[in-house]
Amino acid sequence: MKKKLLFCLTLVLLLCALCFCASAAVHSGGSHYDERPGYPNDPRVKLVDGVAYEPRGYSYNYETNEVTDVKEYWVIDFFATNKLAKSATEINIVPEIDGVPVTQIVARYNPNTRNETVTKITIPDSVTHIEHLFLFSALETVKLPESLVSFGDRCFARMENLREIALPKGVTAISRNCFKGCKNLETVTFLGRNVQSIGANAFYGCKNLTNIELPYSVGNIGNGAFAKSGISYVQLSSNCILPSENNGYGDSVPAFYACKNLLEVYFEGDWYYSIRSTVYIPHDTFKNCTALKKVTLPVARHLTVGEHAFLNCKALETVVNSEYIEFAPAGAFQNCTSLKKITIGNWADRIGRDTFKGCTGLKKLILKTDNVLLFDARYPRYDRNWTGNFLRYIPKSCRVYVPNDTMQQAVVSHGFTGKVIVKEMRDLATGIHDRV
Repeated sequence: MKKKLLFCLTLVLLLCALCFCASAAVHSGGSHYDERPGYPNDPRVKLVDGVAYEPRGYSYNYETNEVTDVKEYWVIDFFATNKLAKSATEINIVPEIDGVPVTQIVARYNPNTRNETVTKITIPDSVTHIEHLFLFSALETVKLPESLVSFGDRCFARMENLREIALPKGVTAISRNCFKGCKNLETVTFLGRNVQSIGANAFYGCKNLTNIELPYSVGNIGNGAFAKSGISYVQLSSNCILPSENNGYGDSVPAFYACKNLLEVYFEGDWYYSIRSTVYIPHDTFKNCTALKKVTLPVARHLTVGEHAFLNCKALETVVNSEYIEFAPAGAFQNCTSLKKITIGNWADRIGRDTFKGCTGLKKLILKTDNVLLFDARYPRYDRNWTGNFLRYIPKSCRVYVPNDTMQQAVVSHGFTGKVIVKEMRDLATGIHDRV
């Protein structure tokens, strides 16, 4: 009996020892920068100055361990054999191995590890895709190769020392979260005019990015793309589509939310031949842009300014092309206390009751329309915020200009007690724009 008990205890101790050794072996890997013992024993992986390159599109003979017919090489690890990689200051990626080009950088990484010593990385012209570089937080400048056509999500995210970047001609899209959190980024240069889309949160939180000249090729901008950035001027092409509220990724922050330095927004394409049929400025797009002074809206047959699109833009004084607004739901210009003049044109169909709530500085409201029903809640069953008597929040000190007596009576009958002036349409177009 004692022998059996002793045997069982010995067996238990042996199992515990084996478990402890296995655990120690698992955790002995330490940080991302320890050696990768598998690489030297893998004939398919080439090591050059600590960088691991893996072949793609190759043939492999398991009997002879020979690799043939390699089409390209990808960088799969920056610190394949260097245990002291945290002290490295420079990384050189070779353009080719045995005459075969290196085309992509998809290096493995530990998202919890940041390198603070590498200040220079050389990327050859053979590289067409970069998956990420964000673990190199000490890099101030990154020279991208002319051959580059794409990069992955978060490619440069949180590179807090990055100050400038030039995007090659072949790049057609800026991925999601690409430069998110690059708080010292000051300059972004588009070397070509081929960028078609800017992903969600691409420049989110880039506080020092004051000026960026977007090419007219940009047709889509994602949610939060420039939110909380330092941009002061935005010019968008007439074909640019701003993000809707739900984009499938859970990015709920509007494209230009809380850009506190933004002074002017200009939608290009205010000539008749470039009029688009439908333009939608989504909800909250410029919400809390407290320094915004001037907005030039796009010319469109159906222009919708979404709910709270310019909420709390307290410095907003001028809205050009507002006469093209067809729909404006609740709070579109709410709390724009510096707004002095607004024009509502013939195309206006539904104006939300709270559209001009808090616009205490409004001095002129120009109604070019003769649509008496504009003041009525015609669709209460669908959405009360979209309709209603928006005159309720027009200050009494504001002068309201209308094109005929019928509209004058309608304005008065709907409760506006300020001054209502009848003007001919041509006078409304030319005669009252110079002085407030």
